[in-house]
Amino acid sequence: LPQNLELRIRLALSEAYELQGNTTEALLEAEKVLQKAQDSALRSKALIRRGVIKEEMADYQGANQDYEAVLVMRNPEPSAYYFAIFKRAQFATRLRNAYRDLERVIESQYASEYLKNSARVQRSFLLVQEGRHQEALEDVNRVLESSVVAPQSRATALVNRSVAHIELGQYQEAVEDCNNVLQMKDAPTYLKVVALNNRGEA
Repeated sequence: LPQNLELRIRLALSEAYELQGNTTEALLEAEKVLQKAQDSALRSKALIRRGVIKEEMADYQGANQDYEAVLVMRNPEPSAYYFAIFKRAQFATRLRNAYRDLERVIESQYASEYLKNSARVQRSFLLVQEGRHQEALEDVNRVLESSVVAPQSRATALVNRSVAHIELGQYQEAVEDCNNVLQMKDAPTYLKVVALNNRGEA
């Protein structure tokens, strides 16, 4: 099969798996497309597909990253582009509410350090989105200095920090963070893909 046809079939498979409630297989098929697709229209569709699946898996940060990736692409597929704009508007309200809730968790004397670190990772993402890169770095650095943090949260923290470093013009630091994610055995595949993309931008 020509590669583009194979990748379109994989996208259709991803949607079929999602409709069956098999989000794991749906996510894997979308990631296979993103690993191979060169065409920006096809990549944008795959990013939207993966973003929708991540939302279903309650990975809102990962979903938003995929939608944002479509918005900064050159020549995305038009329907994918406008879907990403719609999703960004949805997330704007959700993220404002999330920021308030995360602050409450971080400041609580009853929340465990594990939970607080997870909240800091989420907050660092919101801070990056708002252009508050130095504050995001402070949150991430605190998480990465802690021994009480889940592997996925550690990988996400490194990805968030790489974005902040890029925005601050600290490209070598960004590359180091991306390399660390890529070397992690227990980092999710989608975070490794994001780290690979970020390293390319740096």
